[in-house]
Amino acid sequence: MSKLLYTWEDLERIHAMKARGWTWPAIAARMNRTQGSVEVTYSRWKNGTHRKSWNRPTRVARMIQMAEAGISSREIANAMGISIQNACVSLARVGYDAEVRRLYRDNPLSVLPARRS
Repeated sequence: MSKLLYTWEDLERIHAMKARGWTWPAIAARMNRTQGSVEVTYSRWKNGTHRKSWNRPTRVARMIQMAEAGISSREIANAMGISIQNACVSLARVGYDAEVRRLYRDNPLSVLPARRS
């Protein structure tokens, strides 16, 4: 019944159906996939879990882009809707501790690309 991969377009379609009030069983039937697969994959996509076939950056990847562009931890936290502590810990776990972020603030790598909506 189900295919192996979800494309970005599949996920956007699921998102649109969910926004219009469709139930998970109805979405799964329309997508010709199992209900469990649709629910789990959509939840992971919405929460930023990355798959190569999904071209949306994860939350941490977006935070890294912002840090590399010289944006402060406070501004990153505000943009992501999280606490400063959460932003700093998330970045530190992937090697972007306070010292590294300070270096990028002084010498930004690039300008951020436009966000896909």
